[in-house]
Amino acid sequence: MPAGKSEKGEKKMTGKPKTKKAKVIEETGKVFLKVHRSPRGITIAICDAEQIGKSLEEGEIVLDLNTYKNFYHGKEMDIDEAAAFVKKNFSNTLSINAVGRRALKAVQAAGLDVSGALMIQGVPHLQVFRYCARG
Repeated sequence: MPAGKSEKGEKKMTGKPKTKKAKVIEETGKVFLKVHRSPRGITIAICDAEQIGKSLEEGEIVLDLNTYKNFYHGKEMDIDEAAAFVKKNFSNTLSINAVGRRALKAVQAAGLDVSGALMIQGVPHLQVFRYCARG
C-alpha cells in the first residue's frame, strides 16, 4: 500500500492542519492623534483610523465621528507612538478623548486606567479628565 493512503485508497491526513491566521487589527493598525491647545493645557483626541467618518449609536448615546472627524483627525501613528505621546504630555493634559480598541490600548500603555470605557456599537469610548486645582 502506498504511503499516505488507507486500505480503501483514501488519502490520510498528515502533518498539521491548515488554518487561516486571523488579522489582529488592534495590534497592527493606526490611530489618529490630535492635540487641542488652550491656555490651561491640552486635550488629546485619539481614535482608531477606521472609526473616522462613522456614526456610532447605542440607545440614546450617539458618537458622531463623521460630523466631528476634524476633532480626531490629526497625525497618524501606531499604538506605541501614541502611548509615548500621551505619557510624555500627561502633566499638561486636561483631558483625553479616546475611541477604539487601539486608542484605548495606547492610553492604557501610557499608564492610565481604561476600565471605565463605554461600549458604543462594540467600539470602546473613554474620556479621561485630570483634576487641576486653581492656585
